[in-house]
Amino acid sequence: QNPWLTVAKADSTINAGSTLYVHDIITGDENTSQVIYNNRLAAMSSLEAQYSYVSYPNTRPEVIGERGFSVYAGGSNLTAGFVISKFSIYAAEADENENNQPVNVRAHVTFAIDGNKDGRAIANFITDAHPNDVTGACPDGQQAAIKANSLSSDKVSNFKILGNHIKNYGCDGSSRFQHTTYLSIRSGDENEQLVAPEMAWNFLQDNKTSSGLHYFDENTSGEQCGQFIDTVKIHDNVVINQSGPAISYGANCPVSTQFEYYNNIA
Repeated sequence: QNPWLTVAKADSTINAGSTLYVHDIITGDENTSQVIYNNRLAAMSSLEAQYSYVSYPNTRPEVIGERGFSVYAGGSNLTAGFVISKFSIYAAEADENENNQPVNVRAHVTFAIDGNKDGRAIANFITDAHPNDVTGACPDGQQAAIKANSLSSDKVSNFKILGNHIKNYGCDGSSRFQHTTYLSIRSGDENEQLVAPEMAWNFLQDNKTSSGLHYFDENTSGEQCGQFIDTVKIHDNVVINQSGPAISYGANCPVSTQFEYYNNIA
């Protein structure tokens, strides 16, 4: 009877464990630095009571900006339990010229979805340029369409990337540091022991950013980089026409985690 007008209004109003249904609205534009960003302590949630952003049935809300969806990462336990489902997300921090190169770069980092502990990214559509964007769009900075790590706080434990469609993300000139997906730990010599993430039933199609189903860890100043205490499962994904490897795994620090890759089609 009386819905809120904006996602930001809901973010400033409702608390942990809530479900927010979003109708056919557009949030942000190509110059928006952070589109959906929840930084309220009262909204920080858990696996038992997740905070969910879900498209209302038969609608497809749109998110446009340099960084699509993220939550506060200022503490070890403040990023948990956020879900985003069935959104269309257009993420880029540069325009694209007639030679398919990035121009008018506005930032150094771009992503569509940033992970969070015990969170979920489910059935979202992700690309770079909105159909109405006459200047084109090219994600060129660091990160990925969907990324999760534990560089500053834990945003990767038990994060599940399920049933998303990532299409036409990136341009010919996209940096090799911008990926299609990117899982990592990056806890350095803190050597965090974390619950493993999962990536399954996703469709990656015609992406020009480097590497499809991508995992890489490193420690640039020491030896340790952390481990997952259970098995990382990457399964039942389809990758078509991907720049670089369809499936990529690497690390320049000791890794003892078990990884299982199965039922994927490249």
